[in-house]
Amino acid sequence: MAEENDIALIESYLQGELDAERSNEVEQRLAQNTDFRLLFEDIKTMTEGMGKLKHKSLLERIDKLETGLENPLTSKKETKVVYWTIQRIAAAFIGLAVIATVSWFALSRGSQVDKSTLYAEYFTAYENVIVPRVRSDEDVTLLVRTFRAYDDGDYTTAVELFDELLIEDQRVFVRFYGAIAYMENGNTAKTLDLLKGVINEHGDFETQATWYLALNYIKREDYDNAKSLLEELAGSSTTYQKKAQELLKKMR
Repeated sequence: MAEENDIALIESYLQGELDAERSNEVEQRLAQNTDFRLLFEDIKTMTEGMGKLKHKSLLERIDKLETGLENPLTSKKETKVVYWTIQRIAAAFIGLAVIATVSWFALSRGSQVDKSTLYAEYFTAYENVIVPRVRSDEDVTLLVRTFRAYDDGDYTTAVELFDELLIEDQRVFVRFYGAIAYMENGNTAKTLDLLKGVINEHGDFETQATWYLALNYIKREDYDNAKSLLEELAGSSTTYQKKAQELLKKMR
């Protein structure tokens, strides 16, 4: 019975039907109760899956309609088709020539990797798996508004909201995602402080914070500290083990 009530509560939250007080209650439980968070993620995944099935069905209907339509290219003159074919062949040869030139240049420089490019190659903002996106715009809490900006990739707004949120909310997940937003926005010093705090608590997001702190060090061109953290991850059994090993090879 309790689980049925939780399911109804989560569904109402995802539909944006809860007021600010009830929304806060859900968010608190997501941050503090692992079982509730897992149930929430299952329901969210199921809901998104249904949406994708509907979208797939619509696409299939469109494909069937388009199958019967005449291809506009078949009505064009043969000479024009040949002309465009020649253009494509020429473009392909040019592309191959460019690739060959770039490859030769890379080989001529040896196997040395420009460390300054590694951050861009490996950095991807960590997906928000804690605070769901609600549909209603009424009574939206500061927490929801902050993570909505984060989800939208609007890190300028997200940072402004995290500045406000972190004054009153120092939960680990808030500090972790705040650090990612600051890093995206170029504030590596703020990122450094927040991620170190998360790691030192040895709780949730410790492994993720270690990975992102290593990337933050790379962005700051502090390669010694970056290598130290990557070696720690490379010797672990975490999901970041292989990435850390790969990145370390490129840094040597």
